[in-house]
Amino acid sequence: IKTIAIPLFQNDTYEYGIAEKLTEAVVERFMANSRLKVVKQKNADSILKVIVRRIEDEPFTIGENEVAKQYRLVITVSVRYEDLKNNEIIWQNEAMEGWETYEQTSATDRDTALENAIEKLAADIVNQTLSGW
Repeated sequence: IKTIAIPLFQNDTYEYGIAEKLTEAVVERFMANSRLKVVKQKNADSILKVIVRRIEDEPFTIGENEVAKQYRLVITVSVRYEDLKNNEIIWQNEAMEGWETYEQTSATDRDTALENAIEKLAADIVNQTLSGW
């Protein structure tokens, strides 16, 4: 396998733009790595399919009066990497997660946490895809 297709990921959440941001982060990491060349599906040996299933903000640390001081933002995706030539699944994970903690002192705190969680998740997806090489 020398090439990979990475179509736009599917978004099953209400988080606007998450599929585009995660797709872009994964594509950029593959292009920087160069072990697999990113190509259109019709020219690809393999394909990476990702569905963003859930994004949750959950209390992470509790402060005074049992009020959350810190939150954990978790992105859950299902991932399937397929060999298109042999028509077989190379690896899949129905509940892969990327997460980051943040304090809700401003609206940008969550945005930054979301960006960091996307980068962590993208790194994990690429590492898992290349781990068999």
